Amino acid sequence: MIESVKTYLAKHIKLGNVVHFQFPEEKSLSVISANYYGIVLGSYVGTDFVNFAKWASFITNLQEKDGGFGSLQDTVHAVSSLRILQQMKATTSDKSAFVDQIDTEKLTQYVSNIPSDLRSAAQAHLAVALTKSFTRNFETAITYEVLRSSVSVEKRVVQGTQLKPILTVKTFDGVAHAGLDVEVKISYER
Repeated sequence: MIESVKTYLAKHIKLGNVVHFQFPEEKSLSVISANYYGIVLGSYVGTDFVNFAKWASFITNLQEKDGGFGSLQDTVHAVSSLRILQQMKATTSDKSAFVDQIDTEKLTQYVSNIPSDLRSAAQAHLAVALTKSFTRNFETAITYEVLRSSVSVEKRVVQGTQLKPILTVKTFDGVAHAGLDVEVKISYER
């Protein structure tokens, strides 16, 4: 079955200055959504995307002046497609980030004007979560708790004091966010 899916996808790749999937028999999907599903399927069956930059260029050129890519769902599919291409390309020596090629400032403005229903909010969150603008939605603070002592730590620490670092992530409205996976890098002077 994998080979038949690969053959089907290969038959629907449109080559040129930009490369993309074109499924003429599927009229209910936008070109962005069709490419998203083609890229997702291709990533599972091992489609050779050859020139990732051309695939990414096709998608990034579809970003509209308002920051979106048409509908909110198309916007999510565009950003997700770029992320998948970026992850597949990570095995090569080129480490450029396709998601960073879109205008994330305008994208953030676009999704901030979404309707207040839960589905739209989830799609808006997903679109921004894959970009570098995501971290601007949160305020991060590192504090230290002194272990085995009642002394508080301000700006100075006496050598030998046992400390427990605490990372707090809050949304800008002040609500603590406990559902994030975080990566902490600790560096020493030497």
